Amino acid sequence: MRTILFILLSFLFINSSYSQDNDLRKMSRKQRKEYLCEKAKEVTINFAPTYYREHGKPKIEGTFRFKSRYPEDSLLIDRKYYIVTLPYDPKKDIKDYKIRFVSKVYIWEDNGEPLKIKFSHGMSWLFYGTGTGHTYNERVKKGIKEKDQMKLIDPDDYGPNVID
Repeated sequence: MRTILFILLSFLFINSSYSQDNDLRKMSRKQRKEYLCEKAKEVTINFAPTYYREHGKPKIEGTFRFKSRYPEDSLLIDRKYYIVTLPYDPKKDIKDYKIRFVSKVYIWEDNGEPLKIKFSHGMSWLFYGTGTGHTYNERVKKGIKEKDQMKLIDPDDYGPNVID
């Protein structure tokens, strides 16, 4: 029984120390900016590799408070997060985007993990939902299947009048 208790306590300690390492509140402004940009790039490459562009500087928006009308999200209410916007390249991407970004990655302030990625066309991946297998780390550990990744479609591949 003591062995099981020791293992559980060790696991909790390791888990809590890991999340404290990425606590954005404890980082300097420079460290936080670097971390947020790298994490946004990583998430975009993992879930939409054909969307990612080395173009322009990511825009980091200030902290926001999580809001939800769903009871299952009650533990997350008022938790702070950042939004990192990766710009699109007008020379390589479709010129008719109404929204001028490739992706927006929402990152928790307290542990540095993504809670959501949103793409310019409106599709999103949500990464919150404790114990459901939907967190970013859980998805990455399982392996991201190619069928789950967003892909850009080249209108030339489908002939005329397919995409207006």
